[in-house]
This record gives sequence, C-alpha cells and structure tokens, in this order.
Amino acid sequence: MIWVIICCLLSAMPSVALAAPGGADSSASEPQNSVTVSGEIISGEEQAAATQSPDYYDSAPEMDQSQVTSESAMLIEADSGTVLFEKNSNERIYPASTTKLMTALLTAENCQLTDMVTLTNEMLAAIGQLSENSSLMHLDRLEEGTEISVKDLLYGLFLRSGNDAAQVLAIHIAGTEDEFVNRMNARARELGMADTHFVNSHGVYTPDEGENHYSTA
Repeated sequence: MIWVIICCLLSAMPSVALAAPGGADSSASEPQNSVTVSGEIISGEEQAAATQSPDYYDSAPEMDQSQVTSESAMLIEADSGTVLFEKNSNERIYPASTTKLMTALLTAENCQLTDMVTLTNEMLAAIGQLSENSSLMHLDRLEEGTEISVKDLLYGLFLRSGNDAAQVLAIHIAGTEDEFVNRMNARARELGMADTHFVNSHGVYTPDEGENHYSTA
C-alpha cells in the first residue's frame, strides 16, 4: 500500500513551477499538460483518450516476471488506478526508507515549507542513537538552538534519505518520535492501509521490533 502514501503526498505537497534550461518558459514551445513521444507532442487530452480505449493495456507487451528481482512489486496507471502488474503485492515486507514517505506526508499536512525548526537537546540525543553507518544529512554537526527550515529538512529527508531529518521532523510535529509514530499509524488506518504498521519515523531496522514495521506494495 506504499503507492497510497505517494498519491497523498503528491496531493499534499505545494506545487513547484519549473523553468526550461536557460530560464526560458517551456510553455512557449509545448502546450501545457503535454508529453513528447518519439519526437511528437501529445496533449494531456490525447493521453487520457488513449488510456480509455478498451484495448489500450491489452496491447502492451507481456511482463517478464523473471526480470523483476524485488520480492514484491506493483505497477499502477496513475490516472485510472488500473493495476498493470503485480508481484506478491499483498505480502508484508519491511519498507525500509520508504517509511519516510509517511513522515513526509505528515510533514506536508502539518507544516509550511518556510516553518523554522529549532534543534533541541532531545532531537540531538535521538540522532546520537543512530548508527554511524546510518544515512544522515549530518544534523549532528549542528549545535542545540540552531534553526533549520522544514524545506531543508525535507531535502535532507529525500535527497540524503536522512534518518536524522526524519527524527527531527517527527519530534518537531508531535513532541516525541513515539507520538509521531502513533500519528503515522493512525494516518495509515485512515488511508485504508490495513497491512501497514510503523515503529519509527525513518525505517531503520531494529532487531527487537523490526517485525512490527511492515507494509505492502
């Protein structure tokens, strides 16, 4: 059910205007909501019409499951929700850093990108408990009282897969990471994610409670 979080996250995150290379407005050369296929510009309307055709997906080549090496997988057409491919999609697996998608969703729903977060002793102590091999944005190098924006923490969460960024956002939003995890699980239930349960905000596996941290494709 990880795809459910992705859909909600895309809806919750503020839209970002993208400019073409060199600062030029890309809308001058291509219509809005269009894609380029084999050099030909296809409008969003033409895309939508094509996907409504009864034989649109039937004409796709057969998926060779032997080429999918992950334990479970699911491919969904975003506009219609049509499942194009699945492999053990209902099997519980450890979500690892995809856990951060739920952390990001709750951040988007509770914070503004311009909000400033003050690093507290509790935050730094939580970061200090992470393994030296843990993926970090290195907030441990900062001093207590340092302020950092929610936007920069989200950059650290996604680009560095920062486990420290996840912890800081969790404590900032809920007061403690444990309370934030309760909110993660409550949000998962609201989204109908019956086979999803979290024990931390970042997805780092811990032997003592790792079996209780799971989701499905």
